[in-house]
This record gives sequence, C-alpha cells and structure tokens, in this order.
Amino acid sequence: MAAPVLRVSTPRWERIVRLLVCLSGILLSLYAFHVEREKTRDANYRAMCDLSSSISCSKVFTSRWGRGFGLLGTIFGNDSAVNQPNSVYGILFYIFQLLLGKNRISHVDCRL
Repeated sequence: MAAPVLRVSTPRWERIVRLLVCLSGILLSLYAFHVEREKTRDANYRAMCDLSSSISCSKVFTSRWGRGFGLLGTIFGNDSAVNQPNSVYGILFYIFQLLLGKNRISHVDCRL
C-alpha cells in the first residue's frame, strides 16, 4: 500500500508578505550597492541615508565591514572574488528567498 502524501498549501497572505519583504530587500540592497559605488567614485557624494557625520550609511558601506561581512577579506584576501559588497550578498539572498517562496504547494512525506 502506498504511503499517503500530505499536501500543505501556503496561505495567500504569506505569499504576499514574502513577496513584499523580498522585493523591499532587493530594492534596499540595490540602493546600498549604488551608494557604495557612488561613494568610491566621488568622495564628496552624500547619500540620502547620511544624516550626520556620526550617522552615515556610506561610511559603513565603504568600511571594512561593508565587504564580505568584514571577514572574507581577511580570509581570502581583499582582491578575492568572494569578497563582494554585502549588498551583493543581500541581493542574492532575497532573490533566492523569492524563488523558494515561488512554490505554491510544498509536499510533506507523511507515512502512516
């Protein structure tokens, strides 16, 4: 006798919330990438998230901790392909989450 397979569908509200969170995460990561790129091109560039000299997102994005989580540069070297801006990892993470949530029905093997 074949074991029954329990099909669990994801609620619609959860799919909508996942989509909104992933899209906002992708947009924020793209903005962070833009700020970092512009700051490296022009030292006088001032981003919208730079509120004062002590509250400055562009300082964080261009610091040691803004690339490779502050760790990959010391392990693999600053010129390594792995040592990317954190925003690149954010973009990849949210795209991956979006693709994982694309499945409308997940299959759970439930053997009785």
